[in-house]
Amino acid sequence: MSSAAKAYLQLGEPKYRAALVNACAFLERQRYASGGFGPDEQFVQPGEGALYDSLARTKDHFETPCGSYAGLKLARYLLRFTGEARYGDGLERLLYNALLAAKHPDSDGDYPYYSTYGVHAVKEFYPHKWPCCSGTLVQGVADYVLNLYFHAPEAVYVNLFAPSEVTWSAHGTAVRLIQETDYPAGDLTTLRVASASPSTFALHLRVPGWLRDSPQIAVNGRTLRAKAKPGTFAAVKRTWSRGDRLEMRLPQGFRTEAIDELHPRTVALLRGPVLYAALDSGSLAAAAPSVTATALTPVGAAREVYVQNRSGQQTVFVPFYTVKDQPYSIYLQQT
Repeated sequence: MSSAAKAYLQLGEPKYRAALVNACAFLERQRYASGGFGPDEQFVQPGEGALYDSLARTKDHFETPCGSYAGLKLARYLLRFTGEARYGDGLERLLYNALLAAKHPDSDGDYPYYSTYGVHAVKEFYPHKWPCCSGTLVQGVADYVLNLYFHAPEAVYVNLFAPSEVTWSAHGTAVRLIQETDYPAGDLTTLRVASASPSTFALHLRVPGWLRDSPQIAVNGRTLRAKAKPGTFAAVKRTWSRGDRLEMRLPQGFRTEAIDELHPRTVALLRGPVLYAALDSGSLAAAAPSVTATALTPVGAAREVYVQNRSGQQTVFVPFYTVKDQPYSIYLQQT
């Protein structure tokens, strides 16, 4: 697919772009909630319950560093070629819940390879040292900065929300954009303009498709009335001066996603773009833990750890990317 993207860039033939679009649609129909795909490194037939069956059949659910590196590149190309925000949504999902959630390697060739999404799973190293994923893990991490911003004539697209800076030239004026945020733990992102002189350009802000309503956007404390539909880019064009501040709030709530249409009660729990894992409480029953998305209570001010209390049983839920060596369950029974 990367070769098709390069061919499209060089030759401009629509068939190469169409191949990328079709490939992404194919993957989206058979992906886990993490954004990962390919149990045992194989594609599955959508609509037949194959992902559900894989939970008990194998623990090799997603070849994480290699698959993430390929998927992130595919999404990045499609963002450039189409300008559609949904590809940024997929990129963000894969980044947080797959690449960032991979087990940290050691200094002796022990590397993560597969992610496991079954009941009472643990994050493990591949049994052989220095696998192919040792190379793509490094490449994927090095590419983090390529996923943040995209440039167009007289415009900058903000794709990811992370503390960062980007500098570019607008009409010959050097412009620096500084992003400050604690997202995804928090809902607020601030973008501050630092330029030598006023400059006119548009900021296009990705509005995630999981958002339930339009985001709250304000410039220098004044709320904008423009509607921004989830799953699109919200455009804010004006003459920006040094010190201008844009704030965007993306209210996050819990939701569940079924593993497939044949098993609607086997679900993953997500908050915003982040996949949550249920930590094992010590009772390793064969059944998956249960979850009610509306029954979760935050622990502490960081609003990243949540608990569910039911019939004297407490279940702790944490972002999957924060799990280290604890046993966990990703797919749960919805109640």
